[in-house]
Amino acid sequence: MFEIAIGDPHAGYTVLQGAVSPPVFKSTAFFVAGSGLFVKEHLEIQLKGTSAQISAFLSALETIITRAALYDAFTYASPQYLRFQQAAGGPYYLTPISQAFIESNPAGYLHQQAGSRLVILHYTRPNYFDGPKTELPLSGRAGTNVTGGYPLLNHTDSGVNHGSTVVIDPGNIASAFPAPMRFELTFSTPAPALNKDLFVGLFSHPASYSDVPFFVYYSALNGGSATADGAAIEGSYKTFSWTSAAWEPITYYAVSPADMVYFQGSSFRPIFHLFSTHAYTDLYFRVQVERPNEVLFVSEPVRSPPGFGYLMLPPINLPPNFLLGEVAPSSFRISLYGYRESGALTSITTDCLTIFPLGSAASFYGLYNLPVGYTLVDDSHRNRFNIRTTAGSGESVSHARVGGPLMLMPAHYNRIFVYGTDETNLMPISRAYDIKVFYYPRVRLI
Repeated sequence: MFEIAIGDPHAGYTVLQGAVSPPVFKSTAFFVAGSGLFVKEHLEIQLKGTSAQISAFLSALETIITRAALYDAFTYASPQYLRFQQAAGGPYYLTPISQAFIESNPAGYLHQQAGSRLVILHYTRPNYFDGPKTELPLSGRAGTNVTGGYPLLNHTDSGVNHGSTVVIDPGNIASAFPAPMRFELTFSTPAPALNKDLFVGLFSHPASYSDVPFFVYYSALNGGSATADGAAIEGSYKTFSWTSAAWEPITYYAVSPADMVYFQGSSFRPIFHLFSTHAYTDLYFRVQVERPNEVLFVSEPVRSPPGFGYLMLPPINLPPNFLLGEVAPSSFRISLYGYRESGALTSITTDCLTIFPLGSAASFYGLYNLPVGYTLVDDSHRNRFNIRTTAGSGESVSHARVGGPLMLMPAHYNRIFVYGTDETNLMPISRAYDIKVFYYPRVRLI
């Protein structure tokens, strides 16, 4: 091992092996191999120097241990890492530590007076090491293998460069395990537009695939009355009307067996983009997964708030259970049911149903609204997120984050989905973003 160090990017690192400074003489890491999520290890640190130098080093080491505990309590910005470098000029690999403490010979203070001491740092770490932050090339409807920022729109259709997703080629992900992702999403719609909530999903599949299976336009929704309108996704929308005080079938989308190969039992959230808002205060919806004459799954009902430009339905699995994969999957459909308490005439308009992935996803609910140029940064490696008001400064927190870490699957095509809303809870299709994506390659042994 060329270098061993401990610390964090903010406060700096203390080198324990390699280009050391007194009183550090040499360190030895005793790695533990195992199949668990966490391992307990120790690091032997040999110290040589004056008694004052040794005391100052031990005090600094205790400060690092305290910072690790403060990070776990969300009162320090960064984990404390053990950082390793296998060869001079090579990449650094890091692992966060917790539950750390120092052990020493009870009579060690006597050796310290003579200018030497051996201490043992015990710690618990996850059973992996993360490599350096690496930007990933992105591909989609606006270009192929783009770095430095990729343009997204708030919808996907056949228009030129109209895409709300990007895909990462598996050949660009050099990781032995699912790797934490970092994205930097800049709101690029000119003023006076503002951005409120953001929804980010990640879908992975070992085979190459397009974005087509995830976007269902008006023509694929059963029933309703179509109207051409250049302001609609794909140039038209459908109106669905009913009069009933009971649950009423509104429309459905018949999922083809070909698309089922990609869905593979994963979790999704159906999102209906409403072409125009409604004013009903007593309107509810639910989603069902069905085969003809058979109901496979019924969701809980959700209220459709008046004035919202989208309808976000409960999660579903497609299909509702995992299959053996021995023969082609059965056809089924995603059905929307509506219920109006008053039983009065009800009409809704929609131009697109998105089958939004939830297997790895995060929702960012705005505490205040973001103007053009603000950037949301979400780093699953550090389990932190923020916004930046300018490129290099102005860090703050503007959202409440809901969801787990965003992890990229190795040997898979990874497609990232992005949707945003404005300050009035609409989902304007012309809203523009600019996205950069990074990852931290993850290994178990170094």
